Amino acid sequence: MMHWLGRQLARKSMAGLVVLLVAILATLAGFQAAKVERDDNVLAFLPKDNIAVTTFDRINEMFGGLNVAIVGVAVDYPLDPLFFEKLKTLTQALDAEPSIAKALSLSNMEDFVKDPVKGGVETNYLVTDIPKDEAARTKLRQRVMGLDHVVGNVVARDGKGVIIYCFLRPDADPRGTAALIRKKVEKQLPGETLYWGGAPFIAGYIYDITEADMRKLIPWAVAVILFIVVASFRDPIGSLLALGSTGLGILFTYGWMGTFGINANI
Repeated sequence: MMHWLGRQLARKSMAGLVVLLVAILATLAGFQAAKVERDDNVLAFLPKDNIAVTTFDRINEMFGGLNVAIVGVAVDYPLDPLFFEKLKTLTQALDAEPSIAKALSLSNMEDFVKDPVKGGVETNYLVTDIPKDEAARTKLRQRVMGLDHVVGNVVARDGKGVIIYCFLRPDADPRGTAALIRKKVEKQLPGETLYWGGAPFIAGYIYDITEADMRKLIPWAVAVILFIVVASFRDPIGSLLALGSTGLGILFTYGWMGTFGINANI
Protein backbone atom coordinates (compact mmCIF):
# COMPACT_ATOMS: atom_id res chain seq x y z
CA MET A 1 0.00 0.00 0.00
CA MET A 2 2.74 2.45 0.96
CA HIS A 3 4.74 1.56 -2.18
CA TRP A 4 1.69 2.20 -4.32
CA LEU A 5 1.07 5.53 -2.56
CA GLY A 6 4.72 6.47 -3.06
CA ARG A 7 4.51 5.71 -6.79
CA GLN A 8 1.34 7.74 -7.13
CA LEU A 9 2.83 10.76 -5.37
CA ALA A 10 5.97 10.52 -7.51
CA ARG A 11 3.89 11.21 -10.63
CA LYS A 12 4.11 14.88 -11.61
CA SER A 13 0.38 15.25 -12.12
CA MET A 14 -0.41 13.76 -8.72
CA ALA A 15 2.37 15.73 -7.01
CA GLY A 16 1.08 18.96 -8.55
CA LEU A 17 -2.44 18.14 -7.41
CA VAL A 18 -1.20 17.55 -3.85
CA VAL A 19 0.70 20.86 -3.84
CA LEU A 20 -2.35 22.68 -5.18
CA LEU A 21 -4.59 21.07 -2.57
CA VAL A 22 -2.19 21.96 0.24
CA ALA A 23 -1.97 25.56 -1.05
CA ILE A 24 -5.77 25.87 -1.11
CA LEU A 25 -6.11 24.42 2.39
CA ALA A 26 -3.30 26.68 3.66
CA THR A 27 -5.05 29.73 2.21
CA LEU A 28 -8.35 28.77 3.82
CA ALA A 29 -6.57 28.06 7.10
CA GLY A 30 -4.93 31.50 6.90
CA PHE A 31 -8.33 33.18 6.65
CA GLN A 32 -9.65 31.17 9.58
CA ALA A 33 -6.48 31.75 11.62
CA ALA A 34 -7.05 35.51 11.34
CA LYS A 35 -10.30 35.00 13.29
CA VAL A 36 -8.51 33.61 16.35
CA GLU A 37 -8.95 35.97 19.28
CA ARG A 38 -6.49 36.29 22.12
CA ASP A 39 -7.66 35.51 25.63
CA ASP A 40 -5.71 37.59 28.17
CA ASN A 41 -7.08 35.69 31.16
CA VAL A 42 -4.03 34.12 32.82
CA LEU A 43 -6.32 31.72 34.71
CA ALA A 44 -8.12 30.44 31.60
CA PHE A 45 -6.12 27.21 31.59
CA LEU A 46 -7.48 26.11 34.99
CA PRO A 47 -9.98 23.22 34.80
CA LYS A 48 -13.51 24.59 35.08
CA ASP A 49 -14.88 21.38 36.58
CA ASN A 50 -12.53 21.55 39.58
CA ILE A 51 -14.40 22.50 42.77
CA ALA A 52 -11.60 24.78 43.96
CA VAL A 53 -11.58 26.64 40.64
CA THR A 54 -15.36 27.00 40.54
CA THR A 55 -15.37 28.29 44.13
CA PHE A 56 -12.61 30.76 43.27
CA ASP A 57 -14.53 32.00 40.21
CA ARG A 58 -17.76 32.32 42.20
CA ILE A 59 -16.05 34.39 44.91
CA ASN A 60 -14.45 36.61 42.31
CA GLU A 61 -17.81 37.06 40.57
CA MET A 62 -19.42 38.06 43.88
CA PHE A 63 -16.72 40.38 45.19
CA GLY A 64 -14.68 41.24 42.08
CA GLY A 65 -11.28 40.63 43.61
CA LEU A 66 -9.62 40.06 40.24
CA ASN A 67 -11.42 42.96 38.57
CA VAL A 68 -9.84 45.80 40.54
CA ALA A 69 -7.06 47.90 39.03
CA ILE A 70 -5.23 49.98 41.63
CA VAL A 71 -3.30 53.17 40.96
CA GLY A 72 -1.16 54.72 43.67
CA VAL A 73 -0.07 58.36 43.42
CA ALA A 74 2.67 59.73 45.66
CA VAL A 75 1.89 63.36 46.49
CA ASP A 76 3.00 65.48 49.43
CA TYR A 77 -0.36 67.21 49.91
CA PRO A 78 -3.43 65.45 48.40
CA LEU A 79 -5.69 68.37 49.33
CA ASP A 80 -3.72 70.84 47.26
CA PRO A 81 -6.38 72.56 45.08
CA LEU A 82 -4.47 72.06 41.82
CA PHE A 83 -3.77 68.36 42.44
CA PHE A 84 -7.26 67.67 43.77
CA GLU A 85 -8.85 69.17 40.66
CA LYS A 86 -6.68 66.89 38.48
CA LEU A 87 -7.63 63.89 40.63
CA LYS A 88 -11.32 64.78 40.37
CA THR A 89 -11.15 65.15 36.58
CA LEU A 90 -9.22 61.89 36.22
CA THR A 91 -11.65 59.95 38.43
CA GLN A 92 -14.63 61.22 36.43
CA ALA A 93 -12.93 60.31 33.14
CA LEU A 94 -12.16 56.78 34.36
CA ASP A 95 -15.66 56.36 35.77
CA ALA A 96 -17.12 57.24 32.35
CA GLU A 97 -15.25 54.44 30.57
CA PRO A 98 -17.60 51.62 29.42
CA SER A 99 -15.23 48.89 30.63
CA ILE A 100 -15.03 50.38 34.16
CA ALA A 101 -18.02 49.88 36.44
CA LYS A 102 -16.79 52.32 39.09
CA ALA A 103 -13.76 54.53 39.68
CA LEU A 104 -13.20 55.52 43.30
CA SER A 105 -10.79 58.03 44.82
CA LEU A 106 -10.70 60.75 47.46
CA SER A 107 -12.55 63.03 45.04
CA ASN A 108 -15.76 60.96 45.02
CA MET A 109 -15.52 59.15 48.35
CA GLU A 110 -18.93 59.33 50.01
CA ASP A 111 -19.42 60.38 53.61
CA PHE A 112 -22.31 60.21 56.04
CA VAL A 113 -22.90 63.17 58.35
CA LYS A 114 -25.63 64.19 60.73
CA ASP A 115 -28.23 66.52 59.25
CA PRO A 116 -28.43 69.40 61.75
CA VAL A 117 -31.71 70.70 60.32
CA LYS A 118 -33.89 67.69 59.53
CA GLY A 119 -32.09 65.15 61.66
CA GLY A 120 -31.07 61.73 60.47
CA VAL A 121 -28.10 61.12 58.17
CA GLU A 122 -27.10 63.07 55.09
CA THR A 123 -25.03 61.52 52.30
CA ASN A 124 -22.53 63.63 50.42
CA TYR A 125 -19.00 63.50 49.05
CA LEU A 126 -16.31 63.60 51.69
CA VAL A 127 -14.49 66.35 49.80
CA THR A 128 -16.53 68.52 47.45
CA ASP A 129 -14.29 71.54 47.02
CA ILE A 130 -10.97 72.53 48.52
CA PRO A 131 -11.32 75.61 50.74
CA LYS A 132 -9.17 78.59 49.84
CA ASP A 133 -8.62 79.48 53.45
CA GLU A 134 -5.63 77.71 55.00
CA ALA A 135 -7.36 77.21 58.34
CA ALA A 136 -10.36 75.61 56.63
CA ARG A 137 -8.01 73.37 54.63
CA THR A 138 -6.29 72.26 57.81
CA LYS A 139 -9.66 71.46 59.38
CA LEU A 140 -10.67 69.47 56.31
CA ARG A 141 -7.38 67.54 56.36
CA GLN A 142 -7.89 66.70 60.03
CA ARG A 143 -11.38 65.42 59.27
CA VAL A 144 -10.20 63.30 56.34
CA MET A 145 -7.27 61.85 58.26
CA GLY A 146 -9.54 61.10 61.20
CA LEU A 147 -11.74 58.64 59.31
CA ASP A 148 -10.63 55.01 59.61
CA HIS A 149 -12.37 53.90 56.42
CA VAL A 150 -10.53 56.58 54.44
CA VAL A 151 -7.01 56.45 55.85
CA GLY A 152 -5.11 53.48 54.43
CA ASN A 153 -7.72 52.96 51.73
CA VAL A 154 -7.91 56.08 49.57
CA VAL A 155 -5.34 58.20 51.42
CA ALA A 156 -1.96 57.01 52.67
CA ARG A 157 -1.56 56.84 56.43
CA ASP A 158 1.19 59.44 56.34
CA GLY A 159 -0.98 61.70 54.18
CA LYS A 160 1.50 61.66 51.29
CA GLY A 161 -0.33 59.63 48.71
CA VAL A 162 -3.72 58.69 47.30
CA ILE A 163 -5.14 55.56 45.71
CA ILE A 164 -7.51 55.29 42.76
CA TYR A 165 -9.58 52.10 42.49
CA CYS A 166 -10.97 51.08 39.11
CA PHE A 167 -13.55 48.30 39.36
CA LEU A 168 -13.71 46.61 35.95
CA ARG A 169 -16.90 45.18 34.53
CA PRO A 170 -16.99 41.35 34.46
CA ASP A 171 -16.84 41.26 30.65
CA ALA A 172 -14.03 43.83 30.36
CA ASP A 173 -10.67 42.98 28.81
CA PRO A 174 -8.24 43.17 31.76
CA ARG A 175 -5.14 43.88 29.73
CA GLY A 176 -6.75 46.42 27.41
CA THR A 177 -8.50 48.22 30.26
CA ALA A 178 -5.31 48.32 32.33
CA ALA A 179 -3.49 49.91 29.38
CA LEU A 180 -6.32 52.43 29.01
CA ILE A 181 -6.15 53.33 32.70
CA ARG A 182 -2.38 53.75 32.56
CA LYS A 183 -2.65 56.02 29.52
CA LYS A 184 -5.28 58.26 31.11
CA VAL A 185 -3.47 58.48 34.45
CA GLU A 186 -0.11 59.33 32.89
CA LYS A 187 -1.76 61.98 30.70
CA GLN A 188 -3.65 63.61 33.57
CA LEU A 189 -0.87 63.36 36.17
CA PRO A 190 2.39 63.89 34.28
CA GLY A 191 5.51 63.96 36.40
CA GLU A 192 3.86 62.31 39.41
CA THR A 193 5.27 59.16 40.98
CA LEU A 194 2.81 56.42 40.07
CA TYR A 195 2.35 52.84 41.24
CA TRP A 196 0.30 50.12 39.56
CA GLY A 197 -1.36 47.18 41.30
CA GLY A 198 -4.20 44.72 41.04
CA ALA A 199 -4.82 41.67 38.85
CA PRO A 200 -5.43 43.59 35.57
CA PHE A 201 -2.01 45.28 35.75
CA ILE A 202 -0.31 42.04 36.82
CA ALA A 203 -1.88 40.15 33.90
CA GLY A 204 -0.82 42.88 31.50
CA TYR A 205 2.72 42.80 32.89
CA ILE A 206 2.93 39.01 32.44
CA TYR A 207 1.79 39.26 28.83
CA ASP A 208 4.06 42.20 28.03
CA ILE A 209 7.24 40.59 29.36
CA THR A 210 6.32 37.26 27.74
CA GLU A 211 5.81 38.90 24.35
CA ALA A 212 9.06 40.85 24.77
CA ASP A 213 10.93 37.63 25.56
CA MET A 214 9.35 35.90 22.58
CA ARG A 215 10.39 38.70 20.24
CA LYS A 216 13.96 38.32 21.47
CA LEU A 217 14.15 34.52 21.66
CA ILE A 218 12.12 33.34 18.64
CA PRO A 219 14.58 34.63 16.00
CA TRP A 220 17.44 32.87 17.80
CA ALA A 221 15.39 29.69 18.18
CA VAL A 222 14.51 29.73 14.46
CA ALA A 223 18.16 30.28 13.55
CA VAL A 224 19.28 27.34 15.71
CA ILE A 225 16.57 25.05 14.32
CA LEU A 226 17.43 26.09 10.77
CA PHE A 227 21.11 25.36 11.37
CA ILE A 228 20.35 21.92 12.84
CA VAL A 229 17.99 21.01 9.98
CA VAL A 230 20.43 22.12 7.28
CA ALA A 231 23.29 20.30 9.02
CA SER A 232 21.16 17.15 9.23
CA PHE A 233 19.72 17.10 5.68
CA ARG A 234 22.66 18.84 3.98
CA ASP A 235 20.12 19.98 1.43
CA PRO A 236 18.60 23.50 1.40
CA ILE A 237 15.44 22.35 -0.41
CA GLY A 238 14.92 19.44 1.97
CA SER A 239 15.45 21.81 4.90
CA LEU A 240 12.86 24.24 3.57
CA LEU A 241 10.37 21.39 3.09
CA ALA A 242 10.91 20.21 6.67
CA LEU A 243 10.45 23.72 8.07
CA GLY A 244 7.54 24.38 5.71
CA SER A 245 5.70 21.31 6.97
CA THR A 246 6.13 22.56 10.55
CA GLY A 247 4.79 25.97 9.54
CA LEU A 248 1.84 24.37 7.79
CA GLY A 249 1.09 22.36 10.91
CA ILE A 250 0.96 25.55 12.99
CA LEU A 251 -1.14 27.33 10.35
CA PHE A 252 -3.64 24.46 10.13
CA THR A 253 -3.88 24.34 13.93
CA TYR A 254 -4.71 28.04 14.12
CA GLY A 255 -7.14 27.63 11.23
CA TRP A 256 -8.88 24.85 13.16
CA MET A 257 -9.03 27.11 16.25
CA GLY A 258 -10.51 29.96 14.21
CA THR A 259 -13.11 27.65 12.66
CA PHE A 260 -14.36 26.37 16.02
CA GLY A 261 -13.97 29.65 17.96
CA ILE A 262 -11.12 28.55 20.21
CA ASN A 263 -9.18 31.49 21.68
CA ALA A 264 -5.40 31.66 21.88
CA ASN A 265 -4.06 31.90 25.41
CA ILE A 266 -0.54 32.44 26.54
